[in-house]
Amino acid sequence: MARMIPPYISSSCCSPGERLLFRRFKEDPATSEWIVLHSFGVAKHPVRREGEIDFVVMVPGEGILCLEIKAGQVARENGVWKYGKEPFVRTSLVGPFRQASEGMHAIHKQVTSDDSDLGFLLFSSGVIFTLVDFHEMSPEWHSWQYADRSMLGRYPVSECCLHILAKAHDHIRKVPSAKWYDPAKSRPTKKQVMKLAGILRGDFEYTVSPRVALEEEERRIIKFTEDQFSALDVISENPRIVFKGPAGTGKTFLAIEAAKRATSSKKRTMLTCYNRLLGHWLSIQMRGSFDSQDTLLEVGTFHGILMNLAGMDSEDIKGEDFWTSKLPEVVVERALEGIINVPIFDYLIIDEAQDLLRDEYLDVLDLLLYGGLSSGKWVFFGDFERQAIYRHDNWDEAGTQDLLSILKQRSPHYFSFPLRTNCRNAEAIAVGIEITCGLKPGYSRILENSLEGDIDVVFYHNDLEQEHFLEKSLTELRNVFQPEEIVVLSSREDNSSAAGHLFTQGKFTDLTPLRLEAGHKGYTAFCSIHAFKGIESPAVIITDIENLRGDQASALTYVGMSRARLKLVIFLHARCRAAYTEMVRRGFILRRTKGESDGKARKKS
Repeated sequence: MARMIPPYISSSCCSPGERLLFRRFKEDPATSEWIVLHSFGVAKHPVRREGEIDFVVMVPGEGILCLEIKAGQVARENGVWKYGKEPFVRTSLVGPFRQASEGMHAIHKQVTSDDSDLGFLLFSSGVIFTLVDFHEMSPEWHSWQYADRSMLGRYPVSECCLHILAKAHDHIRKVPSAKWYDPAKSRPTKKQVMKLAGILRGDFEYTVSPRVALEEEERRIIKFTEDQFSALDVISENPRIVFKGPAGTGKTFLAIEAAKRATSSKKRTMLTCYNRLLGHWLSIQMRGSFDSQDTLLEVGTFHGILMNLAGMDSEDIKGEDFWTSKLPEVVVERALEGIINVPIFDYLIIDEAQDLLRDEYLDVLDLLLYGGLSSGKWVFFGDFERQAIYRHDNWDEAGTQDLLSILKQRSPHYFSFPLRTNCRNAEAIAVGIEITCGLKPGYSRILENSLEGDIDVVFYHNDLEQEHFLEKSLTELRNVFQPEEIVVLSSREDNSSAAGHLFTQGKFTDLTPLRLEAGHKGYTAFCSIHAFKGIESPAVIITDIENLRGDQASALTYVGMSRARLKLVIFLHARCRAAYTEMVRRGFILRRTKGESDGKARKKS
């Protein structure tokens, strides 16, 4: 067997002759020490801008043979070579023998310029006609310079090539001007053949810096999110819209774009959400978008906006029901008493709307929005299937909830727009979310499946072991990501989390609790999954997962996993192994069923 470079023939090669010869070279036992290059490109061609040699055959002890392969019908008429049958005839003024010769001289020149000692080796050329018997004689080629169908049928390809090389040695020995030729030194050794292969088609690898690859993938993810903006065109025709979609479908970016469009149309707009970190991030994103934004846009958390309207501060926060009952009641009372002039807003935009669909909150929104929720203009963005991790009173006995039914009572007529294309996560992470969390119906597609993402699942037996694994993961991720591009999320509060323990003990000095106004450049932040809801990061480590069973545990895992764009590491307690295996098993079944359904749907269409 010859050493073929490349070791397999490209699927793009449509020549049956080249495919046949490739197989014959590879299977012939007499070629065991040969090196054969297939489809060798000639960049510095002596006549044309570039050329190609079908096979460069390097034979220790014999020489280097450049072969042109012709499969099918061959003819020459009025000096024009014709290949194939009508109506698919290809023509050329340059015959196959000259074609092979020019390619041979080109690579001989290249080899000599790299290593002058190799220039004394015998280089020859020939043609192989795989499907016809060729008997034509001409002063343009030697009678021994080819092999045809009959020869290939009677002899192995090795003998056909050795015959051409032997005749080439006989011929060059008799040429008076070939003073460079030496009967012994012009035959390449095994070492010289290896060196020739290295010059002509040596291995190389230019690795992309992980940092460069990361930055490129980040730019592409942002662009993919922007590609989703076409979904907002429905706003102009629908005053009340619910955009529904799982994590990673670009809801937050769409909410920002909706706010920009509304304020540019001079509408007094409220852009709000439940989560404090997300509200802060939205404020930063909208800052300075428009000169008149200060008077047109109110942006921040729902509770923060209510605190301003109620004229309350941190000293007024008392009782467990302050946020859910007392604060909304104070705002409603101030509005009814005329202290607050309502309605205030022409347009209402809520991100992560599933967290705000409760009667007390909707009472306030009804008053603040011109026309109320029933006939006013609003856009809600939410994941109403899996991301409602803040407990609601309307959960039924089974632990599930129908959040949109609450909205339906207030506003029976609204347009629902599904978002099912994942434009945030690398494919490995998006698929991992679908499988692990049993996402149903799952993503309709993943916008870019060439992003290199990765998920690592680590099982630990105790907190000490988990902290050791966490230190190791943080160190490894720092080889690719900047410290601030990594976030550690936990199912626990900060002080009782694995990252919190490392922080308080000073074991990993670059860790810091995630705060709103604190600068985190050069540091890796940590916080709870609840606190990070609605935010995302290139790399996410999830710790302290001790339970995977039940809707709340499943939703929390889903929210945490979907925060990662390119790299995800999950630490699960060893007792979760069986539950995790079952989740993955069910997820694969769901994904396979979805694939079969999608295939049938495409067939019908």
